[in-house]
Amino acid sequence: MMPMAYQPPVMVPNETVAKSRIFNSFMLRAHTDKQISTSWVGAILAFQVILPLIAIMFVFWMFNGTNPTFGALNFVMLLLIVLLMGIVYVIVQGVLVFKLVDRRDNHFLRDRNLRVGMEEYVAASALTKQMDLNVERWTMNTISQGNNDIERSPLMWAMLVSLIAIIPIVGIIFLVYSQAFLTKDVQSHDEKQRSYNQYFEASLMKTGKITQPIYQWQPIPRRDVAIYTILTILTVGFFLPYWWYVNIQDMNAHMQNQMEFENRLVQLLQAEG
Repeated sequence: MMPMAYQPPVMVPNETVAKSRIFNSFMLRAHTDKQISTSWVGAILAFQVILPLIAIMFVFWMFNGTNPTFGALNFVMLLLIVLLMGIVYVIVQGVLVFKLVDRRDNHFLRDRNLRVGMEEYVAASALTKQMDLNVERWTMNTISQGNNDIERSPLMWAMLVSLIAIIPIVGIIFLVYSQAFLTKDVQSHDEKQRSYNQYFEASLMKTGKITQPIYQWQPIPRRDVAIYTILTILTVGFFLPYWWYVNIQDMNAHMQNQMEFENRLVQLLQAEG
């Protein structure tokens, strides 16, 4: 189930409609905010260690083929094993890119709908309480519009990364670039979402709906994409599993923060009736 299409706020703020938007977004998160296991990293690391070892053995035996115990059949079998493992390795990379980009796109889309409901709720609260919340509303809207939540097309990126099997250098470039934007996008999104929520909470405090922040958001670590790229190149790709781990874990952590915030927000709105 995909998240609903983005809808702008109605002209006249309505608290019931706003709550409905928030509740709908809350219900959709089971389909959009899925935790991805870091065990994928173990599979990638295993391939990166085992595949070169088998390839070295293959080269060694190829140049020492005079050994009668080796034989042509063993030679062909070893070659097929290397090729098969290489294909599986590329498939694993492509599938993981698809999963991460797809999760990113769906989460960002759901968040857009959630923010629409939050902004409309603040507007309705301001109208009901006859209070000036224009600064908070303007800031929330500015942060929301500045979010880097364009769709990245998971299938396209999976296919581009899979080019490693056909044109290795091109596929590797796309793989590194996909890691870079996954890292940057979640960091930017997390920072802006945290700031957005703070202004939302400040609005609720002004209207007397809450007396303290709903949730103390824990920021995810800052990552230097340039350094990660250089380390990936210098280590001939052996740094890449750690980068995969970072991109899986950081989005997992972001969604855990989002989940705690939304749980408490929904509890607050349900208590209002």
